[in-house]
Amino acid sequence: MNPSHRPVGVPWLRPLTAAVFLALVRSASVPAQGRIPADCYLDQRGNTLNTCKYCHTSGQPGALNHDIDRQGAFPAVANPFLNALDPARLDSLVPPATIPADLAAYLALDNYHAALTARGGDAAVGSGVGEYRFFPDLDPDQTGADGFANNGWRAWKWKPNQLAWPRFNGRIQQNWLRLPERFRRTAAGTPDLGVYRQNLDLLVQVLRGEVTTGTYFGQAADEPVVAYRFPAGAEVLHYLYYLDPSRPAMKATRIKEVRWNIKTVPTSVDQEYFGYVSKQEKALSLTWRAGGPTAAAAYGLAYNEDGWDIIAFIERPDGSLRPQNQAELTQCLSCHSGRLGVPVDSHWQSLQRKLPGEAGWTVQDYQGILDFYNAGLGQAEMAETFASSFGDASGLAGLGDGSIAYLPTATQAGALTRRYYQIVQTQSYALGRDPVLAADPKMLRAPATARFRSPSQQQAWLPALDFARFDRLPAATAIAASGPPSVLRTLLSPAFPNPFNGSTQVRFVLLQAGRVSLAVYGADGGRVRQLEQGERVAGTYQTRWDGRDAGGHACASGIYWVQLQAGDQRLTRPVVLVR
Repeated sequence: MNPSHRPVGVPWLRPLTAAVFLALVRSASVPAQGRIPADCYLDQRGNTLNTCKYCHTSGQPGALNHDIDRQGAFPAVANPFLNALDPARLDSLVPPATIPADLAAYLALDNYHAALTARGGDAAVGSGVGEYRFFPDLDPDQTGADGFANNGWRAWKWKPNQLAWPRFNGRIQQNWLRLPERFRRTAAGTPDLGVYRQNLDLLVQVLRGEVTTGTYFGQAADEPVVAYRFPAGAEVLHYLYYLDPSRPAMKATRIKEVRWNIKTVPTSVDQEYFGYVSKQEKALSLTWRAGGPTAAAAYGLAYNEDGWDIIAFIERPDGSLRPQNQAELTQCLSCHSGRLGVPVDSHWQSLQRKLPGEAGWTVQDYQGILDFYNAGLGQAEMAETFASSFGDASGLAGLGDGSIAYLPTATQAGALTRRYYQIVQTQSYALGRDPVLAADPKMLRAPATARFRSPSQQQAWLPALDFARFDRLPAATAIAASGPPSVLRTLLSPAFPNPFNGSTQVRFVLLQAGRVSLAVYGADGGRVRQLEQGERVAGTYQTRWDGRDAGGHACASGIYWVQLQAGDQRLTRPVVLVR
């Protein structure tokens, strides 16, 4: 913390803990933070379905929190998301008979360029007119095959996790990135696309933790690399489009939302007490320069207390885009903050998960994305996702080229659009903006005191991918004809307890008969103990490891790896022994 804004000289503050001090300054000087999303209200007791793991996990490099324990408790507040809790309520407000039978004209509305025209001004942030003062200057139609658009913006293509699949959330998500002018010039100050490419590629490596020291290139050579952090002035645009089955990759012309994050406060000004907004931050933040949180909300601005100004626009009933109000902005802040165990620098991992090389510097279209391995899980990521959610291949439809089927059917897309049409007409975004076709029986209304999930269900999900490895998924028709695909031939649950002292239980499931080998390996790759080996019929198996090697000697404290081999499939889970 910079001494110039450290609270000193106040005797009664000295004995206070950091937590108490944080509560005092936050209540006095900063806006309310994000509202937890509707997914947090799903009652997931007694089964393996776990949406919590995408936000709350342990040991995520670059994240501020270790919060896997949050998977074990329900929210302490009543569920405010009526659009997800009781979607049939929308039918009474906007009767289905009033929705146009043919939504082609609705989806073809170009509401984005209408707002871009109304914005006026130049490329500078905040140069727009009226309510569009802080509307972005990007023209997405100018994006070329290399991902570059106008004014320094560049798109990228990534592998989304389950929460970002269009077939589940009813939208096409596309992102653009822009670095400040100094990152786009040579040391002599000449604009240079080659230098800009170098800096963009370096940023991806920095966010993945692959580069932790050094500086950027060109005129930004005096900008030090800070592992897992964006440099000051970085901008990220996140656009949500409607689904339109008649258009390529289902991206409609009509846009649902515009979200713009700007890193206005550099890491060097980051505060020791997270949440304390210093005078220096207020001098740099767009939200504070626009008159503080209340005044800035008129432009759709909020500050997330981690150096980012968040700007968001959403539709009116006539389709025109307007700034989001404070209640709507809190839903953005729920994920874009440092209070979760997964996001890096208050951002989700779409840039970390950019597809390799130039193929990843293109517009997101959900086409040709293979099931690359999750480096943290040690197995194909989508296979693990659906195994933990369904236990089989019921939701895992692949395409003929081995890529994942992210997009819904035309019928599903139409149903999701009709439901969202009702949300737009009611302007009830603060009650939930993701379309839900029917009430989920697991959705809780009132707060519950405990989730009653066992620690073995508190799974870790890590975003790092091994792009050199993947499993090819079968065609959708092949799933129905031949049963579970090879990637789901066997399942390996996390060891429990973990960490452990005396012994730990290891559970695995064979979806078809075959020869298996279950063994424990050390950090050096050497086999420590064989737990299971031989032919096994389909079924569920459980075995125990007592922390000893093959000779019966107690193993030292440390990280070990339980590996299950079944045919050509190999699954691995970490386990920690503590003496």
